[in-house]
Amino acid sequence: MKAEFYLNLAANIARDSTQPKAMGHTDKKQFLLGAVAIRTDGATVVSTNILTQTPHASAHAEARVLKKADQGCVLYVARVLRNGVWALSKPCCNCQKLIRSRRVARVYYTICENEFGVWYPATNKWYHIKREK
Repeated sequence: MKAEFYLNLAANIARDSTQPKAMGHTDKKQFLLGAVAIRTDGATVVSTNILTQTPHASAHAEARVLKKADQGCVLYVARVLRNGVWALSKPCCNCQKLIRSRRVARVYYTICENEFGVWYPATNKWYHIKREK
């Protein structure tokens, strides 16, 4: 399934993130978050969460990846625990507003190791999907 491919890509991008080390920080978080956007022209854009001095939505992977994505893109967001297991990555309220304003077509997000969700911002419909084994 294409959604699982891109969710796994987002998870791998999150795992491979070196930003905290490059900034001289020790990341105390128990998870990593990555995002992949597929633009309408087929180009792939990727990003991760970044550390900031204060919590700010612009540091979220979704907000960062949407800076380079276009209207109508498809977004994939994955949260990965330190042990490598998928966890809930449903976009926060601020990211949901940004996603709606950018007219993202669909958002796929991890829920747990054997489940992911899809959100259609235009209709505000949310669905859970069991992963194929």
